[in-house]
Amino acid sequence: DAVDGVLMRLRTDEVVDFKPKKMKELQELMLGFGIVDGTSTYASQSYAVGPLIEGPAKVGVSTWLLVKACDLHGKQRKEGGDKLTVTFSDDEVGPSHFTWDVKDLDNGTYRVNVVPEAVGLYTLRVGFENPDGSGDEQIQGSPFKIGTVPPFDYTILGDDTLGQAGKSWTPDEEGFLKHPNPRCDFIFVADQSNHRVQVFSYNTREVVCSFGKRGCGASHFESPGYIAVDRERERDLERPSGQKLK
Repeated sequence: DAVDGVLMRLRTDEVVDFKPKKMKELQELMLGFGIVDGTSTYASQSYAVGPLIEGPAKVGVSTWLLVKACDLHGKQRKEGGDKLTVTFSDDEVGPSHFTWDVKDLDNGTYRVNVVPEAVGLYTLRVGFENPDGSGDEQIQGSPFKIGTVPPFDYTILGDDTLGQAGKSWTPDEEGFLKHPNPRCDFIFVADQSNHRVQVFSYNTREVVCSFGKRGCGASHFESPGYIAVDRERERDLERPSGQKLK
């Protein structure tokens, strides 16, 4: 409606400071719209973090993005319920090549799980839908630039055989051990290129078993680097990047 002959059209999240001449009449008019405050989600104050926008993503490898919903004052909200919109741009050869889903964590955070399906350069648009259905507003930093690269084929570094004992150990020859602990029953080997751990018998030098495979789930590995054993014989498997699986 017009105020003193001036028609005001405000955009979402816009803040206007003014001093009306008829303050009392304006206050009574505003009561008809309900209580207005700044605790709802403001896209202009919300932001995103995660590996999807921090570096190149690998084709076929799941990655993620966390979107933090904030209020007018930049404080993260404690509840969910907002409609998050996610849009990937098309590339030069056709439509965007991503599969994704959005999960509302019900605490003001929204997790976007993404799997790239093709190599390319894209833009990612992230926003919150307006409650009245009139479109959406982008969060801070959106649209984001996304680059996808081919995954590295680790199988070219080594075959997928279980391994074998080899010849008798020679103390001063590379690849062999000198005076290993005679109280050991097993030898654990981090088979990095095959994304698993192999277990050998200390006495017979034969393979006892192997466990693990490449992936992101339980008992899955991604290029394990080495194994550390503590005094209580709990084994920590660690990647070169420092990530641990206990």
